Amino acid sequence: MRKSYFSTNGNKIVTTSYDNTARVWDIKENQVNELKGHTDYILGANFSADGNKIVTASFDNTARVWNAKGNQVAELRGHTDGVMMAKFTADGSEIVTVSRDKTTRVWKANLENDLDRLLVGLCQKLEDYLSTNPNASDAGKQACQVKI
Repeated sequence: MRKSYFSTNGNKIVTTSYDNTARVWDIKENQVNELKGHTDYILGANFSADGNKIVTASFDNTARVWNAKGNQVAELRGHTDGVMMAKFTADGSEIVTVSRDKTTRVWKANLENDLDRLLVGLCQKLEDYLSTNPNASDAGKQACQVKI
């Protein structure tokens, strides 16, 4: 274990490690989740204010966002050296990262919802094509839930 961080309400702890993972624990020391995906050691982690997301910062030049179930929901790429710190803003709308590349970046934190909105919008635009074109694939129709 490298470092540990409490959630805002104090009910959870996230620990970072040199084995490229972070672990989420309850206050009774039971492991709740293991966050796997980084390819180098994790330098820091923080909870969102509501405790439903975690952002991790790694020497692999990325920060990653995880949901309450421990699933990775976003990978923040763009730094050219290790990400030393990642933290949600107080209102949870953005994530700030600080890197050894001597830059600080601000990212939208609502990436899951942005992707959902993008997919819904694309499917709406494709609905006519998918429902009337005989060459449209069944997989495309199923992805956008268009009746086959």
